[in-house]
Amino acid sequence: MQTFKAVLLNETTFFCTDKSPYNNSDHQWNGYLNELTYDTNPMITPQFAVVDLDGDGVSEIVLAIENYNGFVILRYKESKVYGFIVSYRTMYNLKMDGSFMASNGASDYSVGKMLFIGDTFFEDDKIKSVGGVPTDSYFIHDMPIDKDTFDKRLVSFDDLPGVEWHDYSKEVINQWLLDSSVSSEVPALPKIAAADRQNYLDSLAYLMDLRAYYNISLKNQEEINSNARNYFKGCNDEMNKIYQLCLENLSGDELDALSTEQQRWQENFNQRLSGFLNEHHVNSMEDLVDQSWYYELGDMMFKQTFYLINFYYDNHFYD
Repeated sequence: MQTFKAVLLNETTFFCTDKSPYNNSDHQWNGYLNELTYDTNPMITPQFAVVDLDGDGVSEIVLAIENYNGFVILRYKESKVYGFIVSYRTMYNLKMDGSFMASNGASDYSVGKMLFIGDTFFEDDKIKSVGGVPTDSYFIHDMPIDKDTFDKRLVSFDDLPGVEWHDYSKEVINQWLLDSSVSSEVPALPKIAAADRQNYLDSLAYLMDLRAYYNISLKNQEEINSNARNYFKGCNDEMNKIYQLCLENLSGDELDALSTEQQRWQENFNQRLSGFLNEHHVNSMEDLVDQSWYYELGDMMFKQTFYLINFYYDNHFYD
């Protein structure tokens, strides 16, 4: 809390970025909080909230940027504070359990949570709506569901308690951030398990770089295809690796349940792939000139990898 306080009161500098897997810009700052700018204007943050966004038992500080221009997330790691800037549509209606909504349009929106991986973050959807013709589609962890089930889950999200927003002032910061009794409703992992889980997540940073590379640096279709295939293969390898680790720790009914769940996920994955290939009248992704759909398939495996990591470390991130 003292480290957060020093950053919030502009007594010490910190590293801040807007890097994300889907952001083709990557701005970085190393300075004081009050030096951050939005375009060319000073970034004004009139309110802040304290919430555990990633389920590791350590709270983050979320600063709301005025006029719905997004949020600054302050995260504590290894005695330092790191900052991440996200747009308003990326993370709004923030709840005390760390869940939030994100939206790309009227029919494209989701409820999810945030994971921190290396020097960036990943928004992991729990439920999502995808606009389509003639009807929208609905998913839980990429598994298709009907609208009624989606609506019930959305109501459950709406009923969750929202975060408490506090005025950003020296007096309030002293009152709230020095009070170590501020706690999260998310069950905390034991300290060693939390560190091991985060180390595992950080080991996946190379996949985040491959995902961002598509948006930032690629110049031609062959580079896009090669990078997409590497991302797909990496996600597949990581998912299978953690799945095998989970299987080695289970027996009896738990083993059967996980095996059944993974089989259901694989069948859904195969159906998505088959439907895409039929739509484009090809037999394999290699037959396409533009193979960038490997990124979407990789994302499905990446998110399943997160689910299995949380399962392996007994973290109730999605409960």
